Amino acid sequence: MALTMTETVPAEQTKRTRRPRYRKPVDVPNVQINEARDIDIFLAYEKYRVLGADQIARLFAFTDVCDKCQGTGLDLTGAKCPSCACSLCLGAKTHVRRPDGSQDCPGGPGVGRTPSPTKVIKRNGLLQAAGYLQRPPAQVEYYRAGGGSQANIHALGNPAARVIAEHRKEDAGRLNWTDKNNSMGRGYIHHRLAMADVGINFELSCRANPATTLKEYPEHLLAEFPKKTREADYPLKIKTQVSFAGDRKLEGTIPDLVYELQFPDGSKRAFLVEVDRSEMPVRRGTLNGSSLIKKCLVYEAARKSKLITRQFGWKSCRVLFAINAKKKHDRAATLAEKIMAEPQLKNSPMFLIADAADLINNNILTFPWQKPDGSTTMLIPDKYAAPLV
Repeated sequence: MALTMTETVPAEQTKRTRRPRYRKPVDVPNVQINEARDIDIFLAYEKYRVLGADQIARLFAFTDVCDKCQGTGLDLTGAKCPSCACSLCLGAKTHVRRPDGSQDCPGGPGVGRTPSPTKVIKRNGLLQAAGYLQRPPAQVEYYRAGGGSQANIHALGNPAARVIAEHRKEDAGRLNWTDKNNSMGRGYIHHRLAMADVGINFELSCRANPATTLKEYPEHLLAEFPKKTREADYPLKIKTQVSFAGDRKLEGTIPDLVYELQFPDGSKRAFLVEVDRSEMPVRRGTLNGSSLIKKCLVYEAARKSKLITRQFGWKSCRVLFAINAKKKHDRAATLAEKIMAEPQLKNSPMFLIADAADLINNNILTFPWQKPDGSTTMLIPDKYAAPLV
């Protein structure tokens, strides 16, 4: 019966029910794990530790949906859309590579991906409701006038960790992911999200460039490092003697991300990535306390002493600074200026700088990274450059 202006709807009919944001709901949905799709999602959380909804959608959603079904994968009758690329990548206009870029499905390289960002985010919500994913409590933002709701952030739960262990045919062990998630601080979460933005851009850019093979730490690179590095408690920690302002000390640093790019001609390029969130000064007057320039001094000393080669097996590498700052260009420019003002650093070939916000919507491989002297360069040779599609 149609409603008139004088009629009201009972409260019990209008009340909306929604799943709780930060705890497991009472009515747990029955979720069947899809090996081709859900395990890839779990592996992404294992790698990056925390991911926001927009990040998981970037990793697993199609960007070129089918014109006929608009990404639903179904025609008007509810049957499989005949215009999609293939039955295994329903909703896609063209075949795309698997999320890990490693193999193709029988009908094209789309297996394991879902058609639209909305569907990916909904699936993410179901996995959280079923306990496979968790929302770290530290992400809660208390009310701020005009602030609105904060985007949901998820992390791996114990059931998902067990699924990964079964997939790898490994023992799940005693690691409690719930304890790890509960112990995360807000600063740690924000830093991991910033790292994920850069890492996802590397993944997507290499996916779009068939001439480039991406190797990541620890998944691919740890096994290729020299034995002494593999057996170290902190394989990525670089420690060396550093001289600065009349002082000389043993200093160390650990890069946020490590990548190696391989090309068809057998050549390689290695990168140590520093994700800067403006939490430390660009330069201090002494070696006491952390600073970006002190990191640069450690990297440059390790290059000159061949420690980089002994520790990682690379003949050379580049250090990438992805700058997150409110006045992003000012901080990036300041870092470049301070590097050029430091005699030990101004002639170093190691350092490249970019604003993190500029990287998100660009191909990180062909983006014009800034050298401290103001010139720019890409991360890959010109002959292998390809647009991000």
